[in-house]
Amino acid sequence: MSTDNTQTTPTTEPAETPAESRHVEEATAMILEFQVMGQRIPTFAFPVDANANRRLAQAASVPREAIDKVTALIQTKPLLTGNALGPDEFRERVAFISAYGPIPDQAEAFAEGLRHTLRVVQAEVGDATLTAYEVAKRQARRASGADLRPHVADLRRLLSGRFPGRKGKRHAAHQVTPEAPTPETVLQSPSGRTNLPALW
Repeated sequence: MSTDNTQTTPTTEPAETPAESRHVEEATAMILEFQVMGQRIPTFAFPVDANANRRLAQAASVPREAIDKVTALIQTKPLLTGNALGPDEFRERVAFISAYGPIPDQAEAFAEGLRHTLRVVQAEVGDATLTAYEVAKRQARRASGADLRPHVADLRRLLSGRFPGRKGKRHAAHQVTPEAPTPETVLQSPSGRTNLPALW
């Protein structure tokens, strides 16, 4: 008679990464990606002072049509650019502008979307904080909520100046909505003359 002495080792589920750590890791990775992108762009640099872009403004605003015209001319007249840039360098700079020009707009659009996303999440957290404050105030009035009173006092100090409470929202719901103006009131001026709506 055989005896099965095989023991099964209990498997342990991998610990779930906390949300805080996951967000920090993702954000840190994105910041590093931005830094790497800067290293991939030739001559990438930040302004050396507050007036750097202003000093570049005149030359940087030369119309693209003029640049394209000179690009064509230096094919047969390479000395037209003087000693500043040779023909090959000139064409390379023009290609650089064409290639990397759209990136700032995309980066700014991304930044605008991220700022809005952060604002939405901040508003969600802020709304939940104000709700918790209102609930804590009600519970603190009871004997069982005595431990909440110092916390309510702290929140009142932090919020009272800018966030007086939510009673205003409840009162606003009972306000009478003003009647929409009739065509007669829209077209009639205080002097009694008829005002036709503007077409543009």
